[in-house]
Amino acid sequence: MKVQVKVSTEKFAQCDAQMYVMFMQEGFDANKIFKDFIAKTTFSFKSYFEEIEFSGKVKSVVNFPAQVDDHVVHFVCIGVGGKVCPVGIDRKEVLRRGIGSAIKVTRGKKIKDVAVLVPEASFFETEFEQIAEQITTISIMAGYQYDVFMSRFSNAKKSITVHLVVPKEFKQDAQYACDRGTIIGEAVNTTREYVDTPPAYMTPTIFAEKVQELTKACGMKCTVLEDKKMEQLGMGGVLGVARGSVQAPKFIIAEYKGGKKGAKTIALVGKGITFDSGGICIKPGNSMLTMKGDMAGAAAVFNVACALAHMKAPVNIVAVAPVTENMPGPHAQKPGDIVRFYNGKTAEIKDTDAEGRLVLADALSYTVDKIKPDIMIDIATLTGACEYAVGPYYAALISEHDDLAQQLSVSGNRTGDRVWRLPYTDDYKEAIKSNIADMANTGTRNKAGTITASAFLQHFVGDVPWAHLDIASGDFDIPVSYFDTGSTGIAVRLLIDFCLHAEK
Repeated sequence: MKVQVKVSTEKFAQCDAQMYVMFMQEGFDANKIFKDFIAKTTFSFKSYFEEIEFSGKVKSVVNFPAQVDDHVVHFVCIGVGGKVCPVGIDRKEVLRRGIGSAIKVTRGKKIKDVAVLVPEASFFETEFEQIAEQITTISIMAGYQYDVFMSRFSNAKKSITVHLVVPKEFKQDAQYACDRGTIIGEAVNTTREYVDTPPAYMTPTIFAEKVQELTKACGMKCTVLEDKKMEQLGMGGVLGVARGSVQAPKFIIAEYKGGKKGAKTIALVGKGITFDSGGICIKPGNSMLTMKGDMAGAAAVFNVACALAHMKAPVNIVAVAPVTENMPGPHAQKPGDIVRFYNGKTAEIKDTDAEGRLVLADALSYTVDKIKPDIMIDIATLTGACEYAVGPYYAALISEHDDLAQQLSVSGNRTGDRVWRLPYTDDYKEAIKSNIADMANTGTRNKAGTITASAFLQHFVGDVPWAHLDIASGDFDIPVSYFDTGSTGIAVRLLIDFCLHAEK
Protein backbone atom coordinates (compact mmCIF):
# COMPACT_ATOMS: atom_id res chain seq x y z
CA MET A 1 0.00 0.00 0.00
CA LYS A 2 1.42 3.36 -1.03
CA VAL A 3 1.06 6.22 1.44
CA GLN A 4 1.73 9.84 0.58
CA VAL A 5 1.47 12.74 3.00
CA LYS A 6 0.30 16.29 2.28
CA VAL A 7 -0.15 19.41 4.38
CA SER A 8 -3.60 20.93 4.74
CA THR A 9 -4.73 24.17 6.40
CA GLU A 10 -8.45 23.45 5.99
CA LYS A 11 -10.66 23.14 9.02
CA PHE A 12 -10.44 19.55 10.25
CA ALA A 13 -14.15 18.75 9.76
CA GLN A 14 -14.11 20.23 6.28
CA CYS A 15 -11.37 17.96 4.94
CA ASP A 16 -12.68 15.66 2.22
CA ALA A 17 -11.64 12.43 3.95
CA GLN A 18 -13.06 9.02 4.73
CA MET A 19 -11.13 8.81 8.01
CA TYR A 20 -10.38 11.38 10.70
CA VAL A 21 -7.61 10.82 13.23
CA MET A 22 -7.17 12.84 16.40
CA PHE A 23 -5.29 12.67 19.68
CA MET A 24 -7.42 12.88 22.82
CA GLN A 25 -6.14 14.06 26.18
CA GLU A 26 -7.59 12.43 29.27
CA GLY A 27 -10.81 14.08 30.43
CA PHE A 28 -11.61 15.55 26.99
CA ASP A 29 -14.92 17.27 26.23
CA ALA A 30 -16.43 15.31 23.33
CA ASN A 31 -19.00 17.99 22.44
CA LYS A 32 -16.26 20.60 22.19
CA ILE A 33 -13.85 18.46 20.19
CA PHE A 34 -16.46 17.19 17.73
CA LYS A 35 -18.54 20.38 17.53
CA ASP A 36 -17.89 20.85 13.79
CA PHE A 37 -19.03 17.27 13.11
CA ILE A 38 -22.08 17.32 15.41
CA ALA A 39 -23.95 19.65 13.05
CA LYS A 40 -23.52 17.10 10.25
CA THR A 41 -24.63 13.95 12.05
CA THR A 42 -27.11 12.44 14.47
CA PHE A 43 -24.34 10.33 16.01
CA SER A 44 -23.77 11.12 19.69
CA PHE A 45 -20.00 11.14 20.23
CA LYS A 46 -20.35 11.86 23.94
CA SER A 47 -22.74 8.96 24.51
CA TYR A 48 -20.59 6.61 22.50
CA PHE A 49 -17.43 7.38 24.49
CA GLU A 50 -19.35 7.02 27.74
CA GLU A 51 -20.71 3.64 26.65
CA ILE A 52 -17.30 2.20 25.73
CA GLU A 53 -15.64 3.99 28.67
CA PHE A 54 -13.06 5.73 26.50
CA SER A 55 -11.59 8.60 28.47
CA GLY A 56 -8.38 9.36 26.55
CA LYS A 57 -6.26 7.22 28.83
CA VAL A 58 -2.72 6.89 27.54
CA LYS A 59 -2.16 4.08 24.98
CA SER A 60 -5.93 3.59 24.40
CA VAL A 61 -7.15 3.63 20.79
CA VAL A 62 -10.68 3.40 19.47
CA ASN A 63 -11.95 3.44 15.89
CA PHE A 64 -15.59 3.59 14.83
CA PRO A 65 -17.73 4.49 11.81
CA ALA A 66 -20.36 7.25 11.83
CA GLN A 67 -22.61 8.75 9.19
CA VAL A 68 -21.61 12.33 8.48
CA ASP A 69 -23.81 14.21 6.01
CA ASP A 70 -24.76 11.52 3.51
CA HIS A 71 -21.80 9.13 3.81
CA VAL A 72 -20.04 6.94 6.34
CA VAL A 73 -16.65 8.02 7.65
CA HIS A 74 -14.29 6.45 10.18
CA PHE A 75 -12.93 8.11 13.29
CA VAL A 76 -9.74 6.99 15.05
CA CYS A 77 -9.23 8.47 18.50
CA ILE A 78 -5.87 7.98 20.19
CA GLY A 79 -5.64 8.46 23.94
CA VAL A 80 -2.50 10.30 25.05
CA GLY A 81 -3.25 10.63 28.76
CA GLY A 82 -3.22 13.61 31.09
CA LYS A 83 -0.73 16.37 31.79
CA VAL A 84 1.42 14.08 33.93
CA CYS A 85 2.81 11.20 31.89
CA PRO A 86 2.93 7.84 33.74
CA VAL A 87 6.40 6.52 34.57
CA GLY A 88 7.76 4.29 31.82
CA ILE A 89 5.53 5.76 29.08
CA ASP A 90 7.07 7.55 26.09
CA ARG A 91 4.28 9.77 24.86
CA LYS A 92 5.93 10.23 21.45
CA GLU A 93 5.88 6.46 21.01
CA VAL A 94 2.18 6.50 21.90
CA LEU A 95 1.72 8.97 19.05
CA ARG A 96 3.71 6.79 16.66
CA ARG A 97 1.83 3.61 17.51
CA GLY A 98 -1.48 5.43 17.34
CA ILE A 99 -0.76 6.62 13.81
CA GLY A 100 0.36 3.10 12.89
CA SER A 101 -2.94 1.71 14.17
CA ALA A 102 -4.89 4.27 12.17
CA ILE A 103 -3.14 3.43 8.90
CA LYS A 104 -3.72 -0.28 9.52
CA VAL A 105 -7.47 0.42 9.80
CA THR A 106 -7.52 1.56 6.17
CA ARG A 107 -6.57 -1.90 4.92
CA GLY A 108 -9.50 -3.69 3.37
CA LYS A 109 -11.65 -0.53 3.45
CA LYS A 110 -12.51 2.00 0.75
CA ILE A 111 -10.48 4.73 2.40
CA LYS A 112 -8.35 6.91 0.15
CA ASP A 113 -7.95 10.06 2.24
CA VAL A 114 -7.08 10.30 5.93
CA ALA A 115 -7.15 13.59 7.83
CA VAL A 116 -4.84 13.79 10.86
CA LEU A 117 -5.22 16.70 13.26
CA VAL A 118 -1.63 17.45 14.28
CA PRO A 119 -1.64 17.77 18.09
CA GLU A 120 -0.03 20.43 20.24
CA ALA A 121 3.69 19.70 20.32
CA SER A 122 4.30 21.00 23.84
CA PHE A 123 2.12 18.21 25.24
CA PHE A 124 4.68 15.76 23.84
CA GLU A 125 7.60 17.84 25.14
CA THR A 126 8.99 18.42 21.68
CA GLU A 127 8.73 20.85 18.76
CA PHE A 128 5.97 21.14 16.17
CA GLU A 129 8.24 20.16 13.28
CA GLN A 130 9.27 16.99 15.09
CA ILE A 131 5.64 15.94 15.61
CA ALA A 132 4.74 16.58 11.97
CA GLU A 133 7.85 14.73 10.78
CA GLN A 134 7.11 11.75 13.02
CA ILE A 135 3.50 11.48 11.84
CA THR A 136 4.69 11.59 8.22
CA THR A 137 7.43 9.02 8.69
CA ILE A 138 5.22 6.59 10.59
CA SER A 139 2.33 6.94 8.13
CA ILE A 140 4.62 5.89 5.29
CA MET A 141 6.18 3.08 7.32
CA ALA A 142 2.77 1.73 8.39
CA GLY A 143 1.71 1.37 4.77
CA TYR A 144 4.60 -0.95 3.90
CA GLN A 145 3.85 -4.51 2.83
CA TYR A 146 6.16 -6.83 0.93
CA ASP A 147 3.81 -8.15 -1.74
CA VAL A 148 6.12 -8.50 -4.74
CA PHE A 149 5.41 -12.21 -5.13
CA MET A 150 1.72 -12.13 -4.17
CA SER A 151 -0.32 -12.99 -7.27
CA ARG A 152 -3.54 -11.85 -5.59
CA PHE A 153 -3.34 -9.18 -2.96
CA SER A 154 -6.18 -6.77 -2.20
CA ASN A 155 -3.95 -3.88 -1.08
CA ALA A 156 -1.24 -4.32 -3.71
CA LYS A 157 -2.33 -1.32 -5.80
CA LYS A 158 -4.04 0.67 -3.08
CA SER A 159 -2.81 4.14 -2.26
CA ILE A 160 -3.94 6.59 0.40
CA THR A 161 -3.20 10.21 1.11
CA VAL A 162 -2.67 11.39 4.66
CA HIS A 163 -3.50 15.06 5.15
CA LEU A 164 -1.69 16.77 8.03
CA VAL A 165 -4.16 19.37 9.26
CA VAL A 166 -2.31 22.35 10.75
CA PRO A 167 -2.99 26.04 11.47
CA LYS A 168 -2.14 28.35 8.57
CA GLU A 169 0.72 29.96 10.46
CA PHE A 170 2.44 26.56 10.69
CA LYS A 171 2.06 25.61 7.02
CA GLN A 172 5.67 26.32 6.00
CA ASP A 173 7.14 24.48 8.98
CA ALA A 174 4.75 21.60 8.40
CA GLN A 175 5.74 21.31 4.75
CA TYR A 176 9.42 21.19 5.65
CA ALA A 177 8.72 18.48 8.22
CA CYS A 178 6.52 16.57 5.79
CA ASP A 179 9.20 16.62 3.07
CA ARG A 180 11.84 15.37 5.48
CA GLY A 181 9.57 12.78 7.05
CA THR A 182 8.74 11.44 3.60
CA ILE A 183 12.41 10.95 2.78
CA ILE A 184 12.98 9.15 6.09
CA GLY A 185 9.92 6.93 5.73
CA GLU A 186 10.85 5.94 2.20
CA ALA A 187 14.44 5.20 3.27
CA VAL A 188 13.12 2.87 5.98
CA ASN A 189 10.78 1.13 3.56
CA THR A 190 13.44 0.69 0.87
CA THR A 191 15.69 -0.88 3.48
CA ARG A 192 12.85 -3.21 4.46
CA GLU A 193 12.29 -4.16 0.83
CA TYR A 194 15.96 -5.07 0.40
CA VAL A 195 15.87 -7.22 3.53
CA ASP A 196 12.56 -8.92 2.69
CA THR A 197 13.64 -9.86 -0.83
CA PRO A 198 14.26 -13.63 -1.19
CA PRO A 199 17.99 -14.48 -1.30
CA ALA A 200 17.82 -15.77 -4.87
CA TYR A 201 16.78 -12.24 -5.91
CA MET A 202 19.25 -10.45 -3.64
CA THR A 203 22.66 -11.98 -4.33
CA PRO A 204 25.79 -9.89 -3.68
CA THR A 205 25.85 -8.88 -7.36
CA ILE A 206 22.19 -7.83 -7.37
CA PHE A 207 22.64 -5.99 -4.08
CA ALA A 208 25.58 -4.04 -5.53
CA GLU A 209 23.54 -3.17 -8.63
CA LYS A 210 20.66 -1.90 -6.49
CA VAL A 211 23.00 0.24 -4.40
CA GLN A 212 24.53 1.69 -7.57
CA GLU A 213 21.06 2.62 -8.83
CA LEU A 214 20.11 4.05 -5.44
CA THR A 215 23.22 6.20 -5.11
CA LYS A 216 23.10 7.38 -8.72
CA ALA A 217 19.57 8.71 -8.15
CA CYS A 218 20.83 10.98 -5.34
CA GLY A 219 24.11 12.00 -6.98
CA MET A 220 26.45 9.99 -4.77
CA LYS A 221 29.74 8.42 -5.75
CA CYS A 222 29.65 4.63 -5.52
CA THR A 223 32.58 2.23 -5.89
CA VAL A 224 32.30 -1.56 -6.01
CA LEU A 225 35.41 -3.64 -5.38
CA GLU A 226 35.52 -7.15 -6.90
CA ASP A 227 37.15 -10.24 -5.38
CA LYS A 228 40.45 -9.78 -7.26
CA LYS A 229 40.84 -6.29 -5.79
CA MET A 230 39.98 -7.67 -2.36
CA GLU A 231 42.74 -10.26 -2.77
CA GLN A 232 45.22 -7.49 -3.58
CA LEU A 233 44.09 -5.60 -0.47
CA GLY A 234 44.41 -8.64 1.76
CA MET A 235 40.75 -8.85 2.79
CA GLY A 236 40.95 -12.39 4.14
CA GLY A 237 37.81 -11.99 6.23
CA VAL A 238 35.45 -11.27 3.33
CA LEU A 239 37.14 -13.75 1.00
CA GLY A 240 37.20 -16.48 3.65
CA VAL A 241 33.46 -16.23 4.27
CA ALA A 242 32.76 -16.07 0.52
CA ARG A 243 34.74 -19.23 -0.28
CA GLY A 244 31.80 -21.60 0.15
CA SER A 245 29.50 -19.77 -2.26
CA VAL A 246 29.30 -19.69 -6.05
CA GLN A 247 28.28 -16.03 -5.72
CA ALA A 248 31.17 -13.57 -5.97
CA PRO A 249 31.54 -11.15 -3.03
CA LYS A 250 31.36 -7.37 -3.41
CA PHE A 251 32.82 -4.55 -1.33
CA ILE A 252 30.82 -1.34 -1.71
CA ILE A 253 31.77 2.24 -0.80
CA ALA A 254 29.32 5.13 -1.27
CA GLU A 255 30.21 8.75 -0.50
CA TYR A 256 28.13 11.86 0.13
CA LYS A 257 29.98 15.11 0.77
CA GLY A 258 27.56 17.80 1.82
CA GLY A 259 29.47 19.24 4.76
CA LYS A 260 31.26 22.55 4.88
CA LYS A 261 35.02 22.73 4.85
CA GLY A 262 36.36 21.09 7.99
CA ALA A 263 33.13 19.21 8.72
CA LYS A 264 33.37 15.78 10.30
CA THR A 265 33.25 12.65 8.18
CA ILE A 266 30.95 9.98 9.57
CA ALA A 267 31.53 6.43 8.39
CA LEU A 268 28.64 3.96 8.51
CA VAL A 269 29.73 0.35 8.08
CA GLY A 270 27.09 -2.33 7.51
CA LYS A 271 27.24 -6.11 7.54
CA GLY A 272 26.06 -7.50 4.19
CA ILE A 273 25.55 -11.26 4.34
CA THR A 274 22.84 -11.77 1.71
CA PHE A 275 22.24 -15.31 2.97
CA ASP A 276 23.74 -16.97 6.01
CA SER A 277 23.54 -20.75 6.16
CA GLY A 278 26.12 -20.82 8.94
CA GLY A 279 28.74 -22.25 6.59
CA ILE A 280 30.30 -25.58 7.65
CA CYS A 281 28.81 -24.98 11.13
CA ILE A 282 25.42 -25.04 9.46
CA LYS A 283 22.36 -23.63 11.21
CA PRO A 284 19.23 -25.66 11.97
CA GLY A 285 16.75 -25.43 9.10
CA ASN A 286 14.19 -23.23 10.87
CA SER A 287 16.95 -20.82 11.92
CA MET A 288 17.73 -20.06 8.28
CA LEU A 289 14.30 -18.73 7.37
CA THR A 290 15.14 -15.11 8.18
CA MET A 291 18.80 -15.32 7.12
CA LYS A 292 18.01 -13.48 3.90
CA GLY A 293 17.97 -10.52 6.28
CA ASP A 294 21.57 -10.88 7.42
CA MET A 295 22.39 -7.94 5.16
CA ALA A 296 20.10 -5.55 7.05
CA GLY A 297 23.05 -3.49 8.27
CA ALA A 298 24.35 -2.98 4.73
CA ALA A 299 20.87 -2.11 3.44
CA ALA A 300 20.49 0.43 6.24
CA VAL A 301 23.76 2.33 5.77
CA PHE A 302 23.24 2.98 2.05
CA ASN A 303 19.65 4.09 2.51
CA VAL A 304 20.68 6.37 5.37
CA ALA A 305 23.37 7.97 3.20
CA CYS A 306 20.99 8.43 0.28
CA ALA A 307 18.31 9.93 2.52
CA LEU A 308 20.82 12.51 3.76
CA ALA A 309 21.84 13.24 0.18
CA HIS A 310 18.20 13.78 -0.84
CA MET A 311 17.85 16.19 2.10
CA LYS A 312 21.03 17.96 0.98
CA ALA A 313 22.14 17.62 4.59
CA PRO A 314 25.29 19.58 5.55
CA VAL A 315 27.25 16.44 6.50
CA ASN A 316 29.92 14.14 5.05
CA ILE A 317 28.89 10.49 5.01
CA VAL A 318 30.70 7.39 3.77
CA ALA A 319 28.72 4.13 3.73
CA VAL A 320 30.74 0.92 3.49
CA ALA A 321 29.62 -2.71 3.29
CA PRO A 322 31.23 -6.08 2.60
CA VAL A 323 28.62 -8.18 0.80
CA THR A 324 28.71 -11.96 0.40
CA GLU A 325 26.92 -15.22 1.12
CA ASN A 326 28.01 -17.67 3.83
CA MET A 327 27.55 -21.16 2.39
CA PRO A 328 28.90 -24.69 3.11
CA GLY A 329 30.42 -25.33 -0.33
CA PRO A 330 33.41 -27.56 -1.12
CA HIS A 331 35.81 -24.63 -0.72
CA ALA A 332 34.23 -23.23 2.45
CA GLN A 333 36.48 -22.24 5.33
CA LYS A 334 36.53 -24.66 8.23
CA PRO A 335 36.69 -24.52 12.01
CA GLY A 336 40.37 -24.38 12.86
CA ASP A 337 41.32 -22.24 9.87
CA ILE A 338 43.18 -18.97 10.40
CA VAL A 339 42.43 -15.86 8.34
CA ARG A 340 44.45 -12.68 7.92
CA PHE A 341 42.59 -9.38 7.64
CA TYR A 342 43.17 -6.09 5.84
CA ASN A 343 45.13 -4.62 8.77
CA GLY A 344 47.37 -7.70 9.07
CA LYS A 345 45.82 -9.17 12.18
CA THR A 346 44.79 -12.83 12.29
CA ALA A 347 41.92 -14.80 13.74
CA GLU A 348 41.34 -18.46 14.53
CA ILE A 349 38.00 -19.65 13.13
CA LYS A 350 36.22 -21.51 15.87
CA ASP A 351 32.73 -21.14 14.41
CA THR A 352 31.99 -20.47 10.74
CA ASP A 353 28.58 -19.15 11.77
CA ALA A 354 30.31 -16.20 13.47
CA GLU A 355 31.03 -14.79 10.02
CA GLY A 356 29.66 -11.27 10.34
CA ARG A 357 32.56 -10.08 12.47
CA LEU A 358 35.01 -11.51 9.90
CA VAL A 359 33.68 -9.44 7.01
CA LEU A 360 33.28 -6.38 9.24
CA ALA A 361 36.91 -6.70 10.34
CA ASP A 362 38.07 -5.98 6.80
CA ALA A 363 35.47 -3.26 6.30
CA LEU A 364 36.31 -1.42 9.51
CA SER A 365 40.08 -1.56 9.05
CA TYR A 366 39.77 -0.50 5.39
CA THR A 367 37.56 2.42 6.41
CA VAL A 368 39.99 3.57 9.09
CA ASP A 369 42.93 3.37 6.66
CA LYS A 370 41.39 4.77 3.47
CA ILE A 371 38.53 7.01 4.63
CA LYS A 372 40.04 8.27 7.92
CA PRO A 373 36.65 9.14 9.44
CA ASP A 374 36.09 11.29 12.51
CA ILE A 375 33.33 8.98 13.74
CA MET A 376 32.62 5.37 12.80
CA ILE A 377 29.48 3.37 13.52
CA ASP A 378 28.94 -0.20 12.42
CA ILE A 379 25.52 -1.80 12.25
CA ALA A 380 24.97 -5.52 11.98
CA THR A 381 22.61 -8.40 12.61
CA LEU A 382 25.56 -9.85 14.46
CA THR A 383 24.57 -12.13 17.34
CA GLY A 384 21.64 -14.28 18.37
CA ALA A 385 22.60 -13.40 21.94
CA CYS A 386 21.31 -9.88 21.30
CA GLU A 387 17.73 -11.15 21.31
CA TYR A 388 18.21 -12.34 24.88
CA ALA A 389 20.13 -9.23 25.93
CA VAL A 390 17.65 -6.52 24.93
CA GLY A 391 14.59 -8.19 23.39
CA PRO A 392 12.86 -6.96 20.22
CA TYR A 393 12.35 -3.29 21.09
CA TYR A 394 15.94 -2.06 21.25
CA ALA A 395 19.19 -2.37 19.35
CA ALA A 396 22.21 -3.18 21.49
CA LEU A 397 24.79 -0.39 21.66
CA ILE A 398 28.41 -0.92 22.63
CA SER A 399 30.99 1.85 22.74
CA GLU A 400 33.81 3.08 24.92
CA HIS A 401 33.07 6.66 23.82
CA ASP A 402 30.53 8.16 26.21
CA ASP A 403 29.67 11.24 24.14
CA LEU A 404 29.06 9.15 21.03
CA ALA A 405 26.94 6.63 22.95
CA GLN A 406 24.91 9.43 24.51
CA GLN A 407 24.24 11.08 21.14
CA LEU A 408 23.06 7.78 19.68
CA SER A 409 20.80 7.21 22.68
CA VAL A 410 19.25 10.68 22.31
CA SER A 411 18.63 10.10 18.59
CA GLY A 412 17.09 6.73 19.37
CA ASN A 413 14.67 8.22 21.90
CA ARG A 414 13.81 11.09 19.56
CA THR A 415 12.96 8.82 16.62
CA GLY A 416 11.68 5.66 18.28
CA ASP A 417 14.64 3.61 17.00
CA ARG A 418 15.86 3.02 20.52
CA VAL A 419 19.19 1.65 21.69
CA TRP A 420 20.37 0.17 24.98
CA ARG A 421 24.02 0.47 25.95
CA LEU A 422 25.60 -2.73 27.23
CA PRO A 423 28.57 -2.92 29.64
CA TYR A 424 31.98 -3.17 28.01
CA THR A 425 35.21 -3.68 29.97
CA ASP A 426 38.54 -5.43 29.53
CA ASP A 427 37.13 -8.49 31.29
CA TYR A 428 34.98 -9.26 28.25
CA LYS A 429 37.92 -8.81 25.88
CA GLU A 430 39.74 -11.71 27.50
CA ALA A 431 37.14 -14.12 26.11
CA ILE A 432 38.32 -13.94 22.49
CA LYS A 433 41.98 -14.82 23.07
CA SER A 434 43.52 -17.56 20.92
CA ASN A 435 46.63 -19.69 21.45
CA ILE A 436 47.44 -19.79 17.73
CA ALA A 437 46.30 -16.40 16.35
CA ASP A 438 45.83 -12.81 17.42
CA MET A 439 42.27 -13.62 18.46
CA ALA A 440 39.45 -16.14 18.06
CA ASN A 441 36.22 -15.36 16.27
CA THR A 442 34.07 -16.57 19.17
CA GLY A 443 34.32 -16.27 22.93
CA THR A 444 35.64 -18.97 25.24
CA ARG A 445 32.31 -19.08 27.06
CA ASN A 446 28.86 -19.16 25.57
CA LYS A 447 27.83 -16.02 27.44
CA ALA A 448 27.73 -12.28 26.70
CA GLY A 449 28.09 -13.09 23.00
CA THR A 450 26.96 -9.64 21.90
CA ILE A 451 29.69 -8.00 23.98
CA THR A 452 32.50 -10.40 23.07
CA ALA A 453 31.66 -9.93 19.37
CA SER A 454 32.24 -6.21 19.91
CA ALA A 455 35.58 -6.98 21.54
CA PHE A 456 36.56 -8.74 18.32
CA LEU A 457 35.54 -5.76 16.18
CA GLN A 458 37.48 -3.31 18.31
CA HIS A 459 40.74 -4.79 17.00
CA PHE A 460 39.95 -3.11 13.68
CA VAL A 461 38.81 0.40 14.57
CA GLY A 462 42.11 2.02 15.57
CA ASP A 463 41.74 5.25 17.52
CA VAL A 464 38.57 6.39 15.73
CA PRO A 465 35.60 7.12 18.03
CA TRP A 466 33.49 4.05 17.34
CA ALA A 467 30.14 2.53 18.25
CA HIS A 468 28.71 -0.85 17.42
CA LEU A 469 24.96 -1.42 16.90
CA ASP A 470 23.78 -5.02 17.03
CA ILE A 471 20.32 -5.10 15.43
CA ALA A 472 19.79 -8.86 15.49
CA SER A 473 17.26 -8.39 18.29
CA GLY A 474 14.71 -6.42 16.33
CA ASP A 475 14.73 -6.81 12.59
CA PHE A 476 11.75 -9.12 12.07
CA ASP A 477 8.16 -9.38 13.27
CA ILE A 478 8.08 -6.86 16.11
CA PRO A 479 4.54 -6.51 17.54
CA VAL A 480 4.29 -2.77 16.95
CA SER A 481 1.45 -1.20 14.95
CA TYR A 482 3.58 0.57 12.35
CA PHE A 483 5.48 -2.57 11.39
CA ASP A 484 4.24 -5.46 9.30
CA THR A 485 5.42 -9.07 9.10
CA GLY A 486 9.02 -8.99 7.93
CA SER A 487 11.81 -6.45 8.20
CA THR A 488 11.50 -3.30 10.31
CA GLY A 489 14.28 -1.18 8.82
CA ILE A 490 15.69 -0.88 12.32
CA ALA A 491 18.23 1.91 12.96
CA VAL A 492 17.58 3.86 9.73
CA ARG A 493 15.64 6.59 11.57
CA LEU A 494 18.22 6.57 14.35
CA LEU A 495 21.23 7.01 12.08
CA ILE A 496 19.63 9.71 9.93
CA ASP A 497 18.82 11.71 13.03
CA PHE A 498 22.27 11.13 14.51
CA CYS A 499 24.00 12.35 11.35
CA LEU A 500 21.77 15.42 11.13
CA HIS A 501 22.66 16.39 14.70
CA ALA A 502 26.33 15.33 14.69
CA GLU A 503 27.67 18.84 14.05
CA LYS A 504 25.39 20.52 16.57
